[in-house]
Amino acid sequence: MILEALYGTLNPIIPAHVLIGDIEAELPFCVFRADAAPARQKAGICGFEYVVNIGVIDNAVASVNSYSVQVIEAIENLKGSVSGTDIIASIQTDESGIYYENENNVFMNDLEFKVFTKNR
Repeated sequence: MILEALYGTLNPIIPAHVLIGDIEAELPFCVFRADAAPARQKAGICGFEYVVNIGVIDNAVASVNSYSVQVIEAIENLKGSVSGTDIIASIQTDESGIYYENENNVFMNDLEFKVFTKNR
């Protein structure tokens, strides 16, 4: 499953949590989610295209920047069979840039990728 592949890739870099509801975690951490759309050909479904969103969060700008660079490199190099998911390619499609989130007094960077797989 793609969530296990993402967790296994992100967690060695920064503590990772699937984005489901409110998360209470010690800084630094990242949250992630993956939304799938089937890739279709004439013969039927030939794979899946995931939009993957990753939020990198900490209380220091330099730390968020450093973790963001590591996360981008790790996701862009994600290929082959990972946690039962056959990953064809992944590319970064967007980045918010580091911003300050007033309510929780943290810095964040929102990253977006497309990940193409042969299976879920």
